[in-house]
Amino acid sequence: DFGKVVTLPSASQQPRPDSKLVVDITKGGKPNELNGAIEKVARFVNIYGGAGRKPANVEIAVVLHGDATLAALNDTAYKKQFGVTANPSLKCIGQLRKAGVRFYVCGQSLIGKGGQPNEVANDVSVAVSALTSLANLQADGFAYIPMLK
Repeated sequence: DFGKVVTLPSASQQPRPDSKLVVDITKGGKPNELNGAIEKVARFVNIYGGAGRKPANVEIAVVLHGDATLAALNDTAYKKQFGVTANPSLKCIGQLRKAGVRFYVCGQSLIGKGGQPNEVANDVSVAVSALTSLANLQADGFAYIPMLK
């Protein structure tokens, strides 16, 4: 349902099997809209899974911090923070988790922005910090992709 792509089987650069990506998301959005950077992660999954060839094997981890931190909250906590009915990013996060994408939220940013670890959605893990997550994942061979928009 998210991250629409077009197939380009003749394009020069194609997804490589066994790729490992860590996506660094710091940008927030409007409280009543899906975080655009999270939807871009869905595009990555769709590109790797539907580039006109046999699906490529890819590992994707997402690290949420900065203004993106509160996109990790469950519906109850999100409603309390923003006064909206639900967290609009959770459906996309749930579908990405089913596709194997791992989500981590910075515990330092979470606490700093008024959230608590017990308020984080089930599909997201609380990390001690974004810095630690990014360093660990890169040391494990993940290519770093900053999501600047």
